[in-house]
Amino acid sequence: MQRLLLLAATALLLGCQQAPSPPGDRVASAPGAPPAISAAARLKAEGDTLMSAGDHRAATHKYLQAVALEPGEASLRFALGAAYTFVHRRPEAVEQFRLVIERGDPGSDEYREARRWLAGAGVPITPEPARSPVVAEPEAASPLIGGRLVGRAEWPGIDPKIRAVSGELFIAGIDGATESVKRSRPLRLGGSYHFYDIPPGQYRLVARMASYPEDVTLWDQKVTVADGTPTELVLTPATARLSPDQFPPAVKE
Repeated sequence: MQRLLLLAATALLLGCQQAPSPPGDRVASAPGAPPAISAAARLKAEGDTLMSAGDHRAATHKYLQAVALEPGEASLRFALGAAYTFVHRRPEAVEQFRLVIERGDPGSDEYREARRWLAGAGVPITPEPARSPVVAEPEAASPLIGGRLVGRAEWPGIDPKIRAVSGELFIAGIDGATESVKRSRPLRLGGSYHFYDIPPGQYRLVARMASYPEDVTLWDQKVTVADGTPTELVLTPATARLSPDQFPPAVKE
């Protein structure tokens, strides 16, 4: 199974919108002041930003530092495991996802996605904790989902490490197998993106970029996601709704 899972921004990394802060992320602050953010939470946020920009190796180092500060936090372990999959360090990813299974909440997204990744990679995992039956029939096992959409957003003259042109990437299912799927991820021109564990089928992909005086939709196209193998879609000026001389406009100073 191909390596997957980028959470780092996301919600499950990067995922999409920012993920909720894990327990222990906020520390005490003066009365009336906004809650302070812990060092581990700051490091994870920095890692999420690096993942969004496609700098997976640097993100891995940030997550390692965060885990060193809070080794018992499953969401940090999940982020580190996801980053390892992008730098081709499978044994380390397996170790981190196993720790998520051992220490995480069985009802959390991190726990479920770690189990799916390990199962898809053929790694033995412990059974899920027993649950009190609510019906006479045993609960049917949910099938593994094998779709993954990956790619990058190419644009001339843009280096995300020098000039950040940020936005958000959305996918929405448009056929019977995918119509209930709606997800989003942060996107930077010049950076990479991914959606993992999505049902194979047809999707509409829309990229809306931050601009001045108003945001613009730069890409709006359809894509068919295959089963069991990554589907790569590179966003380029050739498929964009605006040409490079029309976007980006002058950045507001």
